[in-house]
Amino acid sequence: QAFSLCVNSNVTFESALTIAGFAPDATTIRFAAGTYQLTGRLVILARPTTLLGGYNADCSVRKPIVNAAETVIDMAGGPLYLQQDQTSDNLVAIDGLSIINANAFRIYAGTFGEQGTIAISRTRISGIPASAGGGDLVAYGGGSITLDNVLIDKMASGMQIGNCAQEISLVEGGTLLVNNSTIDIAPNRQLCVHGAADTGEGYASFANSIVWSSVQTSEIRGIFMSTINMLNSTFPALNRNGAGGTTVASSQTSPQWVDAANGNYALQSSSPAVNSGTALVPGGLSATDILGHTRWLGSAPDRGAYESAFNDATQYSVITAADSGIGSLRDAITQANASSNPATITFNIPGNCPRTIALATTLPQITSPIIIDGRTQPGSSVNGDADTFDADLCVLLKPASGSLSYGFNVPTGATAGSLTVRGLGFGGFAQPVMLLGGANHVIAGNQFGGSVTGVPLPGATLSAISIGVNASGSLI
Repeated sequence: QAFSLCVNSNVTFESALTIAGFAPDATTIRFAAGTYQLTGRLVILARPTTLLGGYNADCSVRKPIVNAAETVIDMAGGPLYLQQDQTSDNLVAIDGLSIINANAFRIYAGTFGEQGTIAISRTRISGIPASAGGGDLVAYGGGSITLDNVLIDKMASGMQIGNCAQEISLVEGGTLLVNNSTIDIAPNRQLCVHGAADTGEGYASFANSIVWSSVQTSEIRGIFMSTINMLNSTFPALNRNGAGGTTVASSQTSPQWVDAANGNYALQSSSPAVNSGTALVPGGLSATDILGHTRWLGSAPDRGAYESAFNDATQYSVITAADSGIGSLRDAITQANASSNPATITFNIPGNCPRTIALATTLPQITSPIIIDGRTQPGSSVNGDADTFDADLCVLLKPASGSLSYGFNVPTGATAGSLTVRGLGFGGFAQPVMLLGGANHVIAGNQFGGSVTGVPLPGATLSAISIGVNASGSLI
């Protein structure tokens, strides 16, 4: 039986770590929002262990917005080592925490021949000096390391290979995914990514991430890696050391942090990292950033752990369920196609949820970059269950009568077309979504067929989503 422990004081924190050291099953440690002091510690975790920040005082309810800055572990100059290598199911996961002022910070998952997993999200690791004893993430057994909306602030490693500032090691090969993360490399050092020394195996992907130095020039360095891919990321230099891989839509231009010297890694309005990420992130784009802000406010997600409020997309609001006219979905698509800027279409239709848009004819084809976000309709909620679809959909799209050939269509010749659709219910179309041309399409969090709150949605007579040979970079 899995263990769930509540931390709401320094005393309960100490107790939780002790219990996690001999727990017979997977353990989740929930932290009430606040600041906790911990002396230097090597923690041997008996079973897969997850640390979650952002709970209320008795850890019964997690806050709807998880902000890493609200739950802080202050090491006061001592080291923190987390090690989980007791079973074949080795996991150390951290979400919604800030870990500060440690003179060393290391996580080990797995052991030789036994796979380990490290998953860190919405977390800040900061205040670890250049003289620190280590700052390493190590996974064994062909396991994986994932950093998602993580800030690492000038952390320096004592286990140097060359000039490594931070070391991320896949000891027996495996996968490293670094998504929407910000890493400020210590002065005159490198971010080193290690694969298997004997086989040269190891796959790494950096997507929508910023790896930079606020002080001096630095680089990402691959060691014994087979592949390093850079997707819509910002970095000063990359030394693959013979590894393969591709670099797509990335840059070697300063990210223009607001005030890195004082720990502010938000982006300035002129930053080239603003609205320049990609929605097609390995493992999926997260819904929020490190502070719980909505990820992706403009024409594209920002790079790095922080999503800025700078929105370069023209916005149109659907305020009526009518088939046409001012404030209709048809009118919004028509205006978006005519605009020179990427467009976001939001919903605020009066009345109770759900609201049904009954179409007399097919909608205009999509010929420009358009985001259609049904989740903005009041009363909507996103899916929160890994096994079932439990979203509350408040915008439904159907023909007024009979059937129509499609709901949304990006035609073959629409080279500039890009369609993102979230949070809609479709019914009564031969093919609800047709992606025949364009690029970088995202269709996520929608329902095709069935019913919503008693409103029937007839299923597609052909395919719910059709992708043509001229469409590229689609995520379904």
